[in-house]
Amino acid sequence: MEEASGGPSQSTQTSGSTSTSLSHLPWSQIPAFRPGDTDIHALAAKIDANCRDESVHMLLCHAMLRLQLWRSNDSHFHLEQPQGSELVFQHEMSNIVRPTLRAICDMCASGKLQNPTSHDLIRKRTQILTTSEIMHRMLETLQCSKEHEHAVIQGSCRPSGKSRMLLSQY
Repeated sequence: MEEASGGPSQSTQTSGSTSTSLSHLPWSQIPAFRPGDTDIHALAAKIDANCRDESVHMLLCHAMLRLQLWRSNDSHFHLEQPQGSELVFQHEMSNIVRPTLRAICDMCASGKLQNPTSHDLIRKRTQILTTSEIMHRMLETLQCSKEHEHAVIQGSCRPSGKSRMLLSQY
């Protein structure tokens, strides 16, 4: 089984000042911000509050994994996250990462994900933690063939019948 390890530190101390690392968000990578435009302490407090809220979600995921493992060898657990998500590095996730296999697939190959306006394929790499060896092997085959162009995930789109949304959330 492949196991994720490591992860970013949450705070560092240099020359008598403490700086908070913003890379410990459980759901995704930190969006860029410009120093001076944002109060770093307010941002750190907001991120810490979000992390506490998300810890409930991670504990629920662990409970679902334990339930599936308890039910039978034929019951499985799957958890999807965008590749690059910091979720797998969270302490609460260590009990999920250890007994699962990590598969990486591309959404242009696995679901034919397209920009709803231009219809260009979107690669969007995804990682799935699974207890199923069969699912792991199948998902690992869903890699981009590199025989087509990809739309850049930026800006917004308006899917048919829906309101405008960020393309990254589509």
